[in-house]
Amino acid sequence: MRNRKLSLLISALCLGLLFSSCSAAPAGRPETDTVPAQTESGAGTEPATETETEEQPVKNDDSPLALCITEGGVPLDAASVSSRFRAYKELGLTAVRLDLFFTSGSNGKVRLDTSSRNQFRAAGQNGLKLKIILNPGGTGQSDPDSKLRDATGRTALNAVSPWYAGAEAYTESFLRDQLSAVLDEGFGSLIGGIVAGLGPAGEPLYPPAWTQGGGDEVLWCYADNAQADFRRQMEARYKTVQAANEAWSTSYDSFANVTIPKEGTFRGQYLRDVLEWYRDSKRAFMDMQVRVFRRLMDEFGLSDVPLILYLPGADFTEGQWENCIRTGTLTNGIRFMCDNPYTVQLARTYGCLLQYTGITGTEHLRRILTFMHENGYADIPVFGENAGGSRPDAEPGLLRDIILEYKLAGIDYTHCHWLFESDGRTRSALFQSFADIVPDLKTYLDSGTAGTFDPASQAGDAGDPDGDVLSFRLHFSKPEAEPLAFAFATLKRLDFTVRDGDTLEYDVFLSDPMAGLGALDGQFSDGKTLRDNYGLTDTTGLRVHPNADLSRFAYGRWYHRVIRLGNAQNDGQRLTLLQLAAHPEAADGPFTECDVTVCYDNIVICRDGEPVLTVFEDDGDVVPSSVSAARFASGGFTAEPLDTIG
Repeated sequence: MRNRKLSLLISALCLGLLFSSCSAAPAGRPETDTVPAQTESGAGTEPATETETEEQPVKNDDSPLALCITEGGVPLDAASVSSRFRAYKELGLTAVRLDLFFTSGSNGKVRLDTSSRNQFRAAGQNGLKLKIILNPGGTGQSDPDSKLRDATGRTALNAVSPWYAGAEAYTESFLRDQLSAVLDEGFGSLIGGIVAGLGPAGEPLYPPAWTQGGGDEVLWCYADNAQADFRRQMEARYKTVQAANEAWSTSYDSFANVTIPKEGTFRGQYLRDVLEWYRDSKRAFMDMQVRVFRRLMDEFGLSDVPLILYLPGADFTEGQWENCIRTGTLTNGIRFMCDNPYTVQLARTYGCLLQYTGITGTEHLRRILTFMHENGYADIPVFGENAGGSRPDAEPGLLRDIILEYKLAGIDYTHCHWLFESDGRTRSALFQSFADIVPDLKTYLDSGTAGTFDPASQAGDAGDPDGDVLSFRLHFSKPEAEPLAFAFATLKRLDFTVRDGDTLEYDVFLSDPMAGLGALDGQFSDGKTLRDNYGLTDTTGLRVHPNADLSRFAYGRWYHRVIRLGNAQNDGQRLTLLQLAAHPEAADGPFTECDVTVCYDNIVICRDGEPVLTVFEDDGDVVPSSVSAARFASGGFTAEPLDTIG
């Protein structure tokens, strides 16, 4: 290589909105906060406990639950269940998670449905424990006051309102009936864990759109009892309507006329008060539910059974929270209030275990584990669950790598239908792939390193640039209310057939600690892109979508990134294009202007550890005229050489 640097200037001006961020964050830090706000690194200050309940130690041995699979999408007749449970035992699994089904007897008493009895019996016959999901917070109720409503008056499905006066009595009655039904059958000894369902699909969220049959994410705080509670809380806070008007820039004549406006029509302190109240209402509801779970488990002699809380596979940062208040534009995670740091504190308060429900979203997973590490919660076991509706996310090798990388307490593979054909008995092609990872998981669990995740351990491999490097300075400008900017630029056109095990490797350097910089994207001959190939990750578990945050590896240093290009999904596909990609987001929320430098070197595709295609290594591989804007919303695009890196 020659000892000079090839540099190009890319200025992408006035880039528009591609899509709204679906990330979410714990709330900001209003005066009423008692839970540490989660920063980009996960840092926070130690909270005061919100209830007078004395913190309980994490209860019970979690090891029987460490190798778990979830029943779902399969027939539940006795023969199918028996066949599957024998297969679980053969695999070396130790637990099965399942939703329970109930019926009412002639006397009105709740009893287990035949399908659930089949599963309990099969578990007993094969020496398996059951992790049962009991979800009073995600069920329908006939009382109109129990309903959540959005701004259009639409009623949420399968959800109980935090503002329902009968919520605690309903929760207790629901759990008492279902626990009695299980124990009356003599199945108590088979319960290895209980998942405390705290909302739709068991997750401690306001109803996400996917639980409501689709549509947009919305706020669910417009029912009469919710509006009335907001008025009471604001009157208690401000004392006089004049003080509220001054804070909100409104002109209400009394608190009786105060309403929660429709999303997008207000911002600032008014929106902050609504969001804090919305968040705190959910927190109080969660606390009540977990408290009732613990009380009834003690009453039914189940004190030694682990109680498990879900951590949804998302988050939001303090910067995003503050930006939403400033602009009036909410992220989806704030709409459904994914408040994972508070759930962690609940786990500490009530001695619960945790289960993260979408571990392939490693950016979010890393943030909550970092929060736990930095705030004294690292001893709470966290099981890892894949997103059950995504085939790429069900790739066993990917899940194993993430569990080992992030030192999780075990796996809960979701759902079993990935391992079986539609008859629920015939083993699918993925069955053997899953069988192959079980010994690795057992070895890891026996090592005693679960729960020892340290963010500092993820420094990544150092890059090794030499001679010419490809250096780009990016300038983005956009309206404040548009949370994302993006640009793609053609790097090289290819005709390369990908094989299982191939890797795309490159060295990258970032001048600024921003997410969404330093990526490569590409396209296959069938039109699919790398960024939307959700099973495609690098060796740290990060997806290849350009919004991934490489800054912890590449900010101020050269980092060698290795992307698992060849997986089962891509084997035999022709890669026809590689692009430089940027999808930046600042640590403190969306920006209006940014100027950053991103440098690349040694871009190669390897097979069996050896380069088989060099994309860029020297200035002769890529020339300025071959780099052109591939996609952006508006504005200009220019490229010109620079003399130095950034």
